[in-house]
Amino acid sequence: MVTKLKQTVVVLLVLLLALPSYVGANTQPIKIIVDGVPISSDQAPIIVDGRTLVPVRAIFEALDAKVSYVSATKQVIGTRDNTTVILTLGSNRAIVNNEVKILDVPAQTVNGRTLVPVRFVSEALGDDVKYNASRREVVITRKYSSNVTVKDVNNFGDGRDIEVSFNKAQNEALVDHYRIMMVKTSKANSFTLSNANQTSSNYYTYVAKEGKNIKRTLNSYTMDTDGAYIQSGVSYTAFILTVGRNGSVNTLERSSNSVTLNTSRTLPQITNLSVNDVSDYGDARDIEVDFTRLSDESYLLEYRAIIVRANEANSFNLTSAMELPSSNYTVIPRRGTNIKETLQFQTRDHQGRFIETNTAYRVFILAVGSPGSGYGSSLSRQSNEIRLSTNPEEIRVTGVEVRDAGDYGDGRDLEVSFSIPRNESRVSEYRIMVVPTNEAGNFNISRANNLTSNQYTVVGKTGFNIRTTLPSYASDVNGRQIESNRSYRVFVFSYGGAANSYYNSLSYSSNTVTLTENFQAIPVTNLQVSDVSNFSDGRDLQVSFNRVSDETMIQEYRIMVVKAAQANAFTLAIANNVSSNNYTYVAKTGSNITRTLSSTSTDAYGDLIREGVDYKVFVLSVSAGGNTANALSSASQTIRLTNNTVVDTVSNVVAEDIANAGDGSDMQVKFNKLPNESTLQEYRIMVVKTDQANSFNLIAANNVHSNNYTRVTKTGSNITQRLASTTRDIHGNLIRPSEPYKVFVLAVSNVSGDRNTLSQPSSEIILSNPGVDVATGITVFDIGNNGNGQDIEVNFLKAANETPISYYTVLVVRSHETANFTLDQANAVPVANYTRVDKTGSNLKITLPSTARDVRGNLITNGVAYNIFILSVADGTNATKNSLSAPSSSITLANN
Repeated sequence: MVTKLKQTVVVLLVLLLALPSYVGANTQPIKIIVDGVPISSDQAPIIVDGRTLVPVRAIFEALDAKVSYVSATKQVIGTRDNTTVILTLGSNRAIVNNEVKILDVPAQTVNGRTLVPVRFVSEALGDDVKYNASRREVVITRKYSSNVTVKDVNNFGDGRDIEVSFNKAQNEALVDHYRIMMVKTSKANSFTLSNANQTSSNYYTYVAKEGKNIKRTLNSYTMDTDGAYIQSGVSYTAFILTVGRNGSVNTLERSSNSVTLNTSRTLPQITNLSVNDVSDYGDARDIEVDFTRLSDESYLLEYRAIIVRANEANSFNLTSAMELPSSNYTVIPRRGTNIKETLQFQTRDHQGRFIETNTAYRVFILAVGSPGSGYGSSLSRQSNEIRLSTNPEEIRVTGVEVRDAGDYGDGRDLEVSFSIPRNESRVSEYRIMVVPTNEAGNFNISRANNLTSNQYTVVGKTGFNIRTTLPSYASDVNGRQIESNRSYRVFVFSYGGAANSYYNSLSYSSNTVTLTENFQAIPVTNLQVSDVSNFSDGRDLQVSFNRVSDETMIQEYRIMVVKAAQANAFTLAIANNVSSNNYTYVAKTGSNITRTLSSTSTDAYGDLIREGVDYKVFVLSVSAGGNTANALSSASQTIRLTNNTVVDTVSNVVAEDIANAGDGSDMQVKFNKLPNESTLQEYRIMVVKTDQANSFNLIAANNVHSNNYTRVTKTGSNITQRLASTTRDIHGNLIRPSEPYKVFVLAVSNVSGDRNTLSQPSSEIILSNPGVDVATGITVFDIGNNGNGQDIEVNFLKAANETPISYYTVLVVRSHETANFTLDQANAVPVANYTRVDKTGSNLKITLPSTARDVRGNLITNGVAYNIFILSVADGTNATKNSLSAPSSSITLANN
């Protein structure tokens, strides 16, 4: 992995900048800026003969170069990468990689500082130098090489097409792992180490150290750093983040070449695209998109509606569409039916701008290919042009709330609050319009425009959000005086002035309020229900709602669950009479409420809550003034509890060779725990021979015999598991050295086997071939006067573990050859030139035969100095690598 400090030679930046001859007339100092960072002012350059000289140490360090000074020769030597620059003080000759170069001005010492010419040095090192005369800045841009390359190696149109290659770090002892990050080329220049460190684990590919340079093909579900799946038609650049260990910092490798994927198949364009202006909000809610779905959606991930200004539509293409951030388009899921979709308020155009009135737009639909399908995305033709006519949202008030604030029996009981719009300068006044609840669904801006002054209450602008109580004479929109025991909703009408071309805007309706004289409660709002677990009872149902704005009249809340078929008939009167066994009590907290029901929770009619039934939820606000003042919320959306406990998939499976026992205990497996282990029973580590890994799938994993995997219990933390010596692969074969394997992890559901998930395989691992133990304690004695091998007695201690040893051989080596005698030479000694010794389970003593020879085939004889080695011979099953002992002391036979 290339790092910023390469021991390559980069000699100081002789950036001799050819400055204009009049430069000396300007008293403003010159700045040297390297990769956007200025050299400190105390290292300021000077001008000599119209050329810029800089302190040698400052410029070298700024350019990541090493610098030294040889006083005997008065030479400055700078090195970086593959370049060496040598400058001699006072000489106009320089040497760049053994080639002589002529300087306009020499390196020299001025006021005790050694200075070198900027332009010459930097250009000698391959860097770019520019001079900004107006700002008197020398701007140096360093050039780096990258060892990261990407290739398009397949034709799927997804991550499987991308092969990334890069060099391992020079010192991998400081490396924990690598991360491959695919960045849209349009964003590559601004991608930094900070960006890389903050990239989510879902958006990069984890690569374990392999002890060699890396080549990795990505998978079909690989995402780029924006969280978008890799797609054809988009240009990508790869970055490698090297993650340090033991306190070492992370480093980001220079970017690779760019690559744009191709695919032989693309989705058809969607047809019959049209857009309509369907509302009058003055934003994207006015836009309805209508198109015919693809006839075959099995290869489709999703549709994306993209709004483009009409004057920019002709230059908008598939590449532009594919590179948009998610904030600049609207996702439309496939539905199996033709699409008619009204966009949302927050929708922006393809450049990220809010949708505006009086601006012409066209809409495109991007059909996005599903990862792994092999289909590329397609972009529709542009729609018809649409121009929104008004912009009421700019002056629309929000957050309209009402409450019963008194007991006068008229408008003084009605307190209205709301937030002012984002552009109040275009508002002349606000008009509060009180609408009977049964008419609120049909109340619109057209009717609001036609009300007379006695049918609303005017509120002036204050510059702040407004809270006001209506006057006693206030009337509803029908001119009828506001009174108790009638149900109302409130709208606020923003009356536009000349600055807004007199456009008006109508708010959304408030909550419902009924004025009473006995502490009338207010219904809760924003009632939401969620299926949060898989217990198949009330514990699966979570209810949340916003408390009422003023809880002074509230005694408690009651959550009531009603079968959806009965919900339309569920009224306040029925709610008031529900038994306490059949609702969930919730005390006031002063905050909004989120409550998960209990296992014994029932619906409002006493039936236990269970999965597979459609429910709606109501919340009863219980008044301190008695049942007649209680308030019932609107029904929630329909919810059906389901048990869909498919566990998450294990990620970052890494297998490591950590020992040399020659069995499964050499293998250590690491992986990340599941984000949610609540539905997990256990993990199962499965070892698969590499040639079988591509066909190994979830079905096969579920059927692996329990003898052939390693069970791991969940701990709440990431897992590191060393396998046992008896570990077998999925087919029951013992784990052996020299056999290539990949490791999978099966996450086992605590519900049923059909909800298990299987990880991606680890990188290939081949366990090293261990050597057997060596014999020790070798002693030799001269015991006879035969002048041959019978004179030599050899004693040695057996190997510590003889199980993987077949037998020993006694090797006689002439002493002058002992220092260079190796295991490879010992393994090559022919049978005739050694003496075999069978293991006995005890230490051994042997007298050599008269025919014994040295390892070169010479008979043992008097007067020659010998050393004895013992070779432990592996049995080929438990181990396959022999081991050679240390030599004995020297022995020379003599006639005694």
